[in-house]
Amino acid sequence: MPTTNINNIPDEPYLNLLEQVDFTPIFIMGDHRSGTTVLYQTLVATECFNYLNAYQIIKYDRILDDRINGTLEQTRQKVEKARSIRSDCLL
Repeated sequence: MPTTNINNIPDEPYLNLLEQVDFTPIFIMGDHRSGTTVLYQTLVATECFNYLNAYQIIKYDRILDDRINGTLEQTRQKVEKARSIRSDCLL
């Protein structure tokens, strides 16, 4: 049976690409229904800002790998499928 390296980090080969990236993070936080969604959508629409969604927070170790290899949607679907299986177990 093949072994799996639990220390395998998909983004590792690409981390050097981040060495020259200069950014200042912006955190948008607010009470429920206070307009934070409209604010972040407006900022993202300018194309001067990027954002992390829930998928990227869950799969933080493969953001670069998915972007470079074009596998973002495939990996996102795997996460959604695993999430639905887990929620079925709770019923």
